[in-house]
Amino acid sequence: MVKAVQEGVSDYLTKPFSAEALGQKVTKALGKKLKGAAPAQNANPFAGSADVLTGGKRPTAEPPAAKTPGPFADSAQLLTGGKQVEAPAKQKPVSNKMLAQLRTSNLALPAVVKAIALTEVKLVVPSGKGFPTILEPAVVDLEIEEGKVERLNGYVHALQATERHAQSAFVSIIVRFVDEDPQKLESLSRLIARL
Repeated sequence: MVKAVQEGVSDYLTKPFSAEALGQKVTKALGKKLKGAAPAQNANPFAGSADVLTGGKRPTAEPPAAKTPGPFADSAQLLTGGKQVEAPAKQKPVSNKMLAQLRTSNLALPAVVKAIALTEVKLVVPSGKGFPTILEPAVVDLEIEEGKVERLNGYVHALQATERHAQSAFVSIIVRFVDEDPQKLESLSRLIARL
């Protein structure tokens, strides 16, 4: 310790040390700078997070006020550019067993439809046959009516194991549709209305 002090060390901690002892040493080392920067009691510790991320510059357009302001409200407005983010479409759960096929450039997976909306479908596929990747283009072949199959173009939005362990037998896949074909949307609307 004497040699360390002679070399210019201003303070030290001996092992083992507590978080409180470390905090006291840091406060002592930074002195007035840290005390001046400390937030007022009961202040929101994330209030200036957007200023830190943007260097104090704010977007030119006034972002809409958040409905329930929270500690990350400024950050959310920064990330979205002040635009309202469209809420995900409400999926309609499918109670009876509806079969589909998920196709990508190198996979063709049998699937069961668990929920569906005009903008996306939630499928469950067996896990042993490989998986598509996130954002990979995909086609969902879905029987809209008796004998009529609609090919809905989209991309893989999410993958999730259906069980809480690595050997999950099934995987849940959400495919977001990109088709803007009015005929396909009408067929899909009729299917959802029948569910």
